[in-house]
Amino acid sequence: MEVTTAFWIGEWQVEPLRHRLSREAQAVVVEPKVMEVLVYLAVRPGAVVTRTELLEAVWPDTVVTDHAVTRCISELRKALQDSREAPEFIETIPKRGYRLLAPVRPVQQPEEYLGDGVTGDGQGTQVEVQLGASLTQEPTAPPVRSWQLLLLILVAVGLGAGGAAVWLAGGAASTTPIQVRPVTSAIGIEWRPALSPDGKRVAYTRAPAPGERTQVFLSEIGTGTSVQLTRGESNVQDPVWSPDGRAVAFRRPFGEACGIYVISALGDNERRLRACTAYERDHPRGGLGLAWTPDGHALVFPARLAAGQPLQLHRLDLATLETTPLSLPDDPRVADQLPRVSPDGKYVAFLRNQQAAIGDLYLQPLVAGATPRRLTHEHGYIAALAWTPDSEHLLISSNRSGNFRYWQVPIAGGEPTWVSSLSTYDPGHLDVQGTQVAYEEWDYEINIYQVGPEAEDGLRQQVASTQWDLHPAWSPDGRSIAFVSNRTGQFALWRAAADGSASLALAAFEEGFVGRPSWSADGERLLFEVRRGGHTTVYQMDARGGRAEPLLELEGLVHGPRWTPDEQAIVVAQQDLSGLWNLWQYPLGGGMPIQRTQEGGYYAQFSTDGQWMYFSRFRRGGLFRQPREGGVVEAVIGADELSHWGYWTLDAESLYLLWGEGDQLEILAQNLRNGARQVVQRFTPPGNIGYEPTLSVSKDGAFLLSMTTRIESDILIAEGFQLND
Repeated sequence: MEVTTAFWIGEWQVEPLRHRLSREAQAVVVEPKVMEVLVYLAVRPGAVVTRTELLEAVWPDTVVTDHAVTRCISELRKALQDSREAPEFIETIPKRGYRLLAPVRPVQQPEEYLGDGVTGDGQGTQVEVQLGASLTQEPTAPPVRSWQLLLLILVAVGLGAGGAAVWLAGGAASTTPIQVRPVTSAIGIEWRPALSPDGKRVAYTRAPAPGERTQVFLSEIGTGTSVQLTRGESNVQDPVWSPDGRAVAFRRPFGEACGIYVISALGDNERRLRACTAYERDHPRGGLGLAWTPDGHALVFPARLAAGQPLQLHRLDLATLETTPLSLPDDPRVADQLPRVSPDGKYVAFLRNQQAAIGDLYLQPLVAGATPRRLTHEHGYIAALAWTPDSEHLLISSNRSGNFRYWQVPIAGGEPTWVSSLSTYDPGHLDVQGTQVAYEEWDYEINIYQVGPEAEDGLRQQVASTQWDLHPAWSPDGRSIAFVSNRTGQFALWRAAADGSASLALAAFEEGFVGRPSWSADGERLLFEVRRGGHTTVYQMDARGGRAEPLLELEGLVHGPRWTPDEQAIVVAQQDLSGLWNLWQYPLGGGMPIQRTQEGGYYAQFSTDGQWMYFSRFRRGGLFRQPREGGVVEAVIGADELSHWGYWTLDAESLYLLWGEGDQLEILAQNLRNGARQVVQRFTPPGNIGYEPTLSVSKDGAFLLSMTTRIESDILIAEGFQLND
């Protein structure tokens, strides 16, 4: 049975149901798996618990690495303010495991408790109770292997079934769940919610119809009605309410219409407040976010006004329409964006990205040139942020634990805590007014298809679920498919038979995103990456299953690891501070890495004879090749012929490309010797081909590709939200 009631570890009160630890005026909320590790240790205070025991108990149906245990222990030490070098709570036993040092006792002792013993055998005998008593001698009892044994342990020490029930139920905290209901339910994507100051309406963006530009819509909470606020030929993003609720400001990021606008909440009097510079129009990916100051006098926005300048925050005075720099980063490669002004008007919080999407949360007084203060030290991916009404905390959507969750960050300092009351599968942007939180709930379905003449209309679904199945790769013998899926709620490496049957999870990583796999030449091993925040680990493992072995630990984002033909090194794509991806080669026997490309490289494959490295570039089109040992880069395919970086592959004879657009696609084969082309297969795609593109060919000429068949996002409203204590 699960431990659901409160108990003490030393001076800390532990509430498993709330994932909460508290001591005097301090309180910390931890992730569910972190709490499970703590509870498991608390069941056997003073005993040495091995990593294997913890993996079997806390992750019984999931293949994870020792890193999962290490991370949970690290999080517990932070929460308990413990020291690895001089521990008071959790001691590391080198090459063995961990043990809990502090005494454990229930919050409320059961009525049957009589001094040092209890009556628990139904016949009046007394048995001594030792809850966390001996810390100097290791217990001789066998290790606990499952939570169901906890009841047996309590019976053995005399609590009995009734006593156990009192302890397990007595300390449980009752909480009132917040109420969550949809604000939008239209087909398609609704995103960037902004709550009106009175909490009755939500502004957001969506396309009025498939293929049309995104516009601002307003929805009345609880009525299901919505109205289109803006119109035009350019996309709209970042709606934000004026403090009096009478107007909505927004951005148009593209073309001649590029700029900051305001429109009446009634849908009239739209006007442009600021036009983009020529550089901004030519470089439209210049930053996200827009914030209105609480006094209504200014808007805060990010922009890179000219080449060589950083992406920084600016203040737009609404009386004079003059723009003043607000944040002053000293590195032109830094990107400040997603500004949010505190409700009391004192601060602006924002993301400072050091490496494309990787960065941290910063806080700066709402004064030009003031020195910002770093609030997080994750070097990870923060997708959204919002202030709480007290101006003392920020809510962020972050993958600091692997999957995206909402976290609460105190501006006074301290570790982020998981917002367990606001649980959502894939959280996005959010906004807060009082006890209301409006947020995005995303839903994707990505499936794997086989393309070939034996399939009806040239296409059949090969691997399918209602979640993400992507990055398919044929084994060298064509008998198996390796792929990535989150069908169990976390990203994992999977293997299936050639026909898509007998799917088996090989390695799951609750704490990370699993990237595309590649096979060794003999088909015995698989290579893949796992991204955790701003860090990436490259693993190899037996293709039949077993423990994943880490090969490389790298800072920043890494993509698509491949063995070199001699399997003595790994080639991966890494992103630099400017956001440019290049290919690097890491020797497995030690030594310095070699930068293989200088002007971009994202996805690589080696020719079957091992003489060439072919590669594509991220968002830049085209295909290139370079001799195996390095050297001059040659263009193979033009940018107009290969627009999706992952829709190409090789065999011994040909280079294969996915060609076309709309409802008619082709797979083309280009002979590697003479460049001659022919159409291999035509088919009608069932969905969007652009997300995480993958094309793989078997030794028999069958093709696999992954496509997004559903992508939806709705706006939800959570009412009765409260901060973590």
